[in-house]
Formats: sequence, structure tokens, C-alpha cells
Amino acid sequence: MIDLSICLPAIRPSYWVRLYDSFVEACAKYTFEVVFISPYDLPDPLKDKTNVKHLKSYATSVRAAMEGSLLCEGRLIAVPADDGYAFPDSLDRSIEILDQSSRQDAVILRYREGADMQGESKPLEYWTVLGNAGFFKAIQVEIPLDFKFFMQPLMSTDYFRELGGWDCRFEHLAFAAHDLSYRIQRDGGILHLSPLEVMNCDWTGWDNSTGPRDHAPVYESHSAHDQPLFIEIYQPDSGINRTKIHFDNWKDCPDVWARRWPNGVPK
Repeated sequence: MIDLSICLPAIRPSYWVRLYDSFVEACAKYTFEVVFISPYDLPDPLKDKTNVKHLKSYATSVRAAMEGSLLCEGRLIAVPADDGYAFPDSLDRSIEILDQSSRQDAVILRYREGADMQGESKPLEYWTVLGNAGFFKAIQVEIPLDFKFFMQPLMSTDYFRELGGWDCRFEHLAFAAHDLSYRIQRDGGILHLSPLEVMNCDWTGWDNSTGPRDHAPVYESHSAHDQPLFIEIYQPDSGINRTKIHFDNWKDCPDVWARRWPNGVPK
């Protein structure tokens, strides 16, 4: 069996060769595959890779991640971003943690993020509910202060499916990741911080004035849709009984992300 499936909703093909090559150095001790879920074709250098799969999709990043998970054959699944590159040894070190942990545990794949991949490291408390207590107080949602959360997870593939995977009512993976993080911990799992930062990510183009604006639908979906949905789900009882959801929930969601493709899908 393959050790790791890297499930990658992706819209930036110009980054993918460098990203794949970085995974080779990040996951040198374990076998891995990369599943690209994208409206765009693979670049030529990746087409003959025996550990690369490709699925055509125009859906939200959350539904795309669920669609891609169906192709994952690894005992572990990771869902990073395609807007950067991985650091050497980082996935190896993270997998080592899970190999000594419960199947319900997951690893928070820490990353840095900034314009043109020039962001600084995030403090460790960034990945904790306590470190974001002001946000949760503002939206009147009570998540246990000892909980952590991931944006880019590493976990057992079987356990991911057992929990029902992502809630595809969310458009982007950020709030969906909060949701999955808390469901894991409600179910008795522990979230471990990755020993090393795993990814260096870009955050160019998040508004209407910077760069190609490719992150703008992400930013807009947070405030226009995903945060209100998160509040709707968690505000009544803080999700105290929320662990497993229906895995096939993705089938009830649109197959085109209108916010990403307002003028139609690319040809």
C-alpha cells in the first residue's frame, strides 16, 4: 500500500512541477502519490509520473477535495495547497508522528503564507482555539479552548472516510477544516503540530487590487458564505454532538464553483 496520498485541489498549473519536486524531498522516506483535482490539464513533465493522478473538476475546493479523496489509495491522506512548495523532510517528520499515534489522531501541517511566498512563520498559538479566542467570542461560538485546528491536515484515509470527510456545504477548505478539526477532537482524536513547517504558500491576489486576483474567491467565500454557515452549524450548541457526517454529502453540492467561474468554466 502507498503510504501517503496528497489530495490537491489545484488551479495553478504553473506551480505544479516545482510543487511535485518539493514533495519528493518532503516525503523521501515514504511512498506517495499526488492527486490533482483541477479544471486544467497536467503540465507535460507530470503526465508520465506513475504516482500522479488527475481529475477534471470545476467545483469548490471542498467538493474537489472530496472528489479527489475517492481516488486516494494511501493509508494516509494530506490536503495541502497548490500555491507554494513543501519544505524538505517535512512530510516525513509528520508521518512519523502518526505512525506512533492513534488512528483518530491527525497532524496540523503548519505553513507560512504571504505575498509571493514571503510570509513569516506563524506562532504556535495560531493553531489553537485559545490563540483565536477573540474570533470565536465575536461570532458567539464556544469551542473548547484546549482544541486545536488545521488548515492543511494529515490523517488516516480510512478514518477521514469514516468521519464523512469534508462538509461540502462550505465553499473553501478553511472553515471546512475548522469543522473537521473539531469533529476529530469531539471523537477523541488528538491534533499534533507538525515538527517542521510543511508548506510555504502564496497569498497574492486576495483582493480586487493585487496580482491576478486568484485568491479573491477564497477571501470572498469566507465572509459571504462560509463564516455564516459555520455560525449556523456551531452557534446553537457549539457542535457538541457533531462528529460523523454523511460521506456522500458532496453529491448534493454544485459541480461548478460560480464564485470562481462567474463567466463560465475555462475551455
